[in-house]
Amino acid sequence: MVPFSRSKRKSSGKRKMCAYISWRAKRKVIGAVPFVLSKEPLLCRLGESIVAKFPLHILSLQGYTPNMPAETSVYDMLFGRILESEFDAIQLSYIKTASFLWSYVRSSPLIQKFFYFYTVTPPVDSPKRIVCGLYE
Repeated sequence: MVPFSRSKRKSSGKRKMCAYISWRAKRKVIGAVPFVLSKEPLLCRLGESIVAKFPLHILSLQGYTPNMPAETSVYDMLFGRILESEFDAIQLSYIKTASFLWSYVRSSPLIQKFFYFYTVTPPVDSPKRIVCGLYE
């Protein structure tokens, strides 16, 4: 298996860039993971007033789960390549709690080393949103 490769496609509007991370085996693409890089404001509120806004670059996974084998080593390669990108947070929306991706982000040493895990509401068996931020 060849390590992941990236391709980028720029677009206009609020969403700035689409990135596809893929990997190959025997000259054949065997998986692709689409992301969208967008710039969103991080609002700092004091009561009902917004006292500051900071630009936040969010890398969002498109879909429920990556189109790739459910193997820790493959997910380690994926997130290793993601760490080479320029972003402030990763948004993994609507992940099912019974999925391999959910188990991976909750237990991976790589994720625990580089990301802070945050959910808006407590997880249940229905899809939820996960936002992970990169802190150095």
